[in-house]
Amino acid sequence: MLDACPENYEHWLAESMRITEACFPGQERLVFINAWNEWAEGCHLEPDRKHGRGFLEATLRAKSGQSQVADFMRLEVPEKPGPLRKDLAGLLRYHGTRRIGLLRAWVSRHPRIKKVLKGLFKPAWRNKSTDGRAALKPALFLHIQKTAGSSIVDLAKMAYGLENVVSHGDYLRVLQTSSPLKQEHASAKGEGSPVPEGGAGNFRHVPFVSGHFGFDFARPLLKERYSFTFLRNPAERILSFYYFCLKRDPKEYEIYSLCQALTLDRFLMLGFERPLVRDHIWNNQAWQLANGYGSSNGRDIPSYSPDEILALAIRHLDEFSDIGFVESFEGDRDRILQALGMAPPKGKIVSNATPGRPTARDLPASTLKLLDELTRLDQELYRAAWRKRKGSAVPPVQPAPKT
Repeated sequence: MLDACPENYEHWLAESMRITEACFPGQERLVFINAWNEWAEGCHLEPDRKHGRGFLEATLRAKSGQSQVADFMRLEVPEKPGPLRKDLAGLLRYHGTRRIGLLRAWVSRHPRIKKVLKGLFKPAWRNKSTDGRAALKPALFLHIQKTAGSSIVDLAKMAYGLENVVSHGDYLRVLQTSSPLKQEHASAKGEGSPVPEGGAGNFRHVPFVSGHFGFDFARPLLKERYSFTFLRNPAERILSFYYFCLKRDPKEYEIYSLCQALTLDRFLMLGFERPLVRDHIWNNQAWQLANGYGSSNGRDIPSYSPDEILALAIRHLDEFSDIGFVESFEGDRDRILQALGMAPPKGKIVSNATPGRPTARDLPASTLKLLDELTRLDQELYRAAWRKRKGSAVPPVQPAPKT
């Protein structure tokens, strides 16, 4: 099959699922994959020497709605096969990895042996590319919601491997709670207990640590790793969050059902009144960089003055290896990926986007006023970060109607 690769297969499967869901509402919707192991025709999902588990991981991304491939990729067909020693090396790597996996599974079933082996060998990970380049750098990504971070996480999963990445709400595994959303807002509501001491240090063994945690949680790994975050035009970030929630399953999280029950203006007004909403939209970028979700100090937004939050957030910018911006996303993304040892993608990569939503320029003055009041600190933070990192004129960040 020409151009058979995980990326093209992922795009085909994701689009097939989207079309099926759109065309057959309320019916039994099925998508059939041609073959699991039709090797002779190039139609197989089983691991192989060239792509490893690529087709299986592509299936997972497409099925879970995390596909990042926007179009079919054009790949060059090699004029001649590679050297035999390279094929043999790949074969040995594949089967060696399988044998090691079986050994690790056996050890995990014998706790005493596992304990002895852990004492003999220091935890280590290597993630070399097939052409022998240096190992990927360990990374810490403070992923503020709706700042285009999901596409970076998806790229990291492909480069580091799914088992070597934590993302989104995975960091909540360190908490003893059955409700991640309730825990994120526990301190604001006076419920539950703070995050255990150590924060991100609990994931020191994981090469790529990311999530919707705040600065206090991230602090233990900041100096040990290549650390970065992304900022976004504050008003656009809130709009992206609201319209994203409108399309989610309302049973999954309370914030989703709340958004779907309220107009945009009413939702914005609750950002001043209700802790659940406030924690998501009231100067969220400044709050995440000042202290944020998952802090071990037990402090919440009302325990700080606005001036304290802004001062801390601006000061903490200097703790990161790099700061990216959604408004210059592709260039900033590629610079960060290269610093980590990853190859930037050739095509446009989009994850968790909400196409066709209104922008700030489409909204009435009354709504823009609410957005402005909710994001005063975020606006100042954005300007300060842009000047520190770009050294050029700051793009407009204050919500303004069309002229």
